[in-house]
Amino acid sequence: MNIATRACALVAAGILALAGGAETRAAEKPADNVGPLVQRRNEMAQRIRRQYARSAEKLQISNIAPSADRVGLFHRYELSFSLDGRYENPFDPEQIQVDAQITRPDGSQVVVPAFFMQPFESADGQTRIESDTMYKPGGQPGWRLRYSPTQAGEHQVILKATQADPAETVESAPITFIAESSDHPGFVQVSMRNPYYFEFSGNGELFYATGANVPWTRTTHRNPELGSPEGTYERYFGAARGHMSATRVWQCHFGWIEWMPQADVSDELNSWSGYGGANFYNQMVSSAFDRVFEMAEDAGFCIMLVLDDNDEHMLTGPSQHQWWGNPNNVINGGWCEKPHEIFTNENARKNYRKRLRYIMARWGYSPSLWAINTWNDCSNPSPQHLDWLREMHGYVHSLADAWRPIIFGTNYAFAAQEISDYAQAKTAGLVPGKPNVVQEAYFTRNGDWFVDTLKHEIWKNMARGCGGVMVWPHHMIYNRDAWKHFGSVLTFVDGLKLNETEFRQASARVTSASVDGSAIRVLAAAPYGDIPNWAARATEENFVIDATAGSQFLLGFAPKLYGQRSDCKEWRTEPTFTFELPGDGSFIVDLGELAGDGVQELVATIDDGERVALPLEGTGRRETNAQTRFYSFPLKAGSHKLKLSLEGPRSDWVAVRKFLLVYNESEPSRLLDVYGITSDRQAAIYLRNSTCGELPEGTMGLTPAVIRNVKLQVDSLADGEYDVVLYSVDEGREISRTQASVTGGTCNVSIPAVDRHIAVKLLGR
Repeated sequence: MNIATRACALVAAGILALAGGAETRAAEKPADNVGPLVQRRNEMAQRIRRQYARSAEKLQISNIAPSADRVGLFHRYELSFSLDGRYENPFDPEQIQVDAQITRPDGSQVVVPAFFMQPFESADGQTRIESDTMYKPGGQPGWRLRYSPTQAGEHQVILKATQADPAETVESAPITFIAESSDHPGFVQVSMRNPYYFEFSGNGELFYATGANVPWTRTTHRNPELGSPEGTYERYFGAARGHMSATRVWQCHFGWIEWMPQADVSDELNSWSGYGGANFYNQMVSSAFDRVFEMAEDAGFCIMLVLDDNDEHMLTGPSQHQWWGNPNNVINGGWCEKPHEIFTNENARKNYRKRLRYIMARWGYSPSLWAINTWNDCSNPSPQHLDWLREMHGYVHSLADAWRPIIFGTNYAFAAQEISDYAQAKTAGLVPGKPNVVQEAYFTRNGDWFVDTLKHEIWKNMARGCGGVMVWPHHMIYNRDAWKHFGSVLTFVDGLKLNETEFRQASARVTSASVDGSAIRVLAAAPYGDIPNWAARATEENFVIDATAGSQFLLGFAPKLYGQRSDCKEWRTEPTFTFELPGDGSFIVDLGELAGDGVQELVATIDDGERVALPLEGTGRRETNAQTRFYSFPLKAGSHKLKLSLEGPRSDWVAVRKFLLVYNESEPSRLLDVYGITSDRQAAIYLRNSTCGELPEGTMGLTPAVIRNVKLQVDSLADGEYDVVLYSVDEGREISRTQASVTGGTCNVSIPAVDRHIAVKLLGR
């Protein structure tokens, strides 16, 4: 039984993975046309696979052509060659495997995988990572070796091909090339001197990772909110050039290289038509990634390559971007009936290792490949997840460590962070012993406040000691030309020896300040993650909010709070929030749309005792307005635990925009949030006026306070002379540079006024 026939039989028998699923929500009955669609796309995948089969009687390497006889250090050396042999799948190293044995100038030898490719070019010359993109052939199919040398001098390359059936191995004659010195900084690695930061392997200089996620492109036809003209990597990277150092690009969620074709696409040069299922890699999309890496190299950006997204495990229906389109699914010729089996099924794990090999073979040459990030927006790992992560972490390092450093990480939290080479930065504190990276900083979709929030997030996280901070979404950054703010942070950290010596959380505080009257502090905690907007249970129920850390995301909180109607109960949760309130204030729920009939109440159970019920006015499905969107629960200063629920026999659901903590602050010195890191001879401090920003000004309509006569005290410094630099966050430049003497480990800094925010740098002379 071929794959297409088997798939239709599975659908007809009800073995479709949709029908098993507690992973995301209750199963829905597949649409009547699912069977024919599955058959059609499996037939399309078979067509793709057949074109790659070879049946030469003799295994032979020929037509070897080097890209150059001399290349600079950390620049690409490429061999193209032909390979005759007998195999069905050139992407499967179990059928045909080609490696290069490279002897370096010091006599050491490394093994680098080679790969098969079919060149394509975008039909209009622009580079996009998205579905439904048109391409044209860009050359003849063939094999490639890509390698960037790390030692100056003569290198010798021998290609070795191994065929499985019939078993045969051949080697090429030696090929030599010369690697010459260059000014390229090298690959990114975890610092050898301070493991909380990254550095370049070639010159040992700091790599501070900051920039926008540019995960994909979207056309204005499909996503009008992204603005005009439609996005391309030429446009985004061109605008970001000279400003940012890092980005995240997704090889998932419509940027897959391994997936199933779209059944209703007939044009063979449409990117949807290039998918062949498991262990066959879309050569149109792969060619786009070639261009993305080349452009990143030219612009000086380093890419965190995201390989998976939690959407790929969702069971909400026959959606191409979810489990229904996943090549591991049995209906697509894969091995798994349920998404979680990807982590336990040996064939699925082997298939993932093969994809990692192809990724490292094709793009591992590039110093712009900074890190690999697995399973975006996933949180709680099971023992099976952890076992899978250990295997893939070890496999990537076994492939690459001899010839380049590579950083491997995951969005799975808790124990998974012990496996990762870098940590997902938490709201407060740092995961010890490795770089902490903010991959998607808190942001607002309110265009009036987006840039102000962006600046606060990148500066706050830099001053917390994070090794990198990146921001979402790129189209809002592009539409507001906000790229320069990443460059401001990079200019500020220049001269700080973050990767050369130990830095720690600063002992810094505002000892005095003045302000007219009292002020109110406001912070937001917003739902975050790819939990579906409808018919899905939250993955988390307990949340800790840090009232001193500014606005933050609640990972795993569902966008909706479900009530007591019988058809909502399986999605219903009662989230509990724990926090410390510095002054008297309120916990406020900001609601959007809601639905339900009869008596409905939003109920807060406070500190396991007091029950406060607020009625929700109206019936049916309705939108809130400025007068009905906020529901406030007054609280006294102190520690609190608040459990929230939607009550009433016919209570249906409410959409939660965000939660607000609002409290009175009468001490002016506490109106400035202070973030900072210090070494013995340097310090980086960021101060934020907490009465400013979207929440106090935009949402609550409060007037920000200007905080004057600020006295900042920084302790635990070595005695001596220091330069004191005041730096404008808004303008990205020095305001002043003065000198100060440190005695007894303390430096006192005077700041005339803080309107919104300011940065301070102390440099031992």
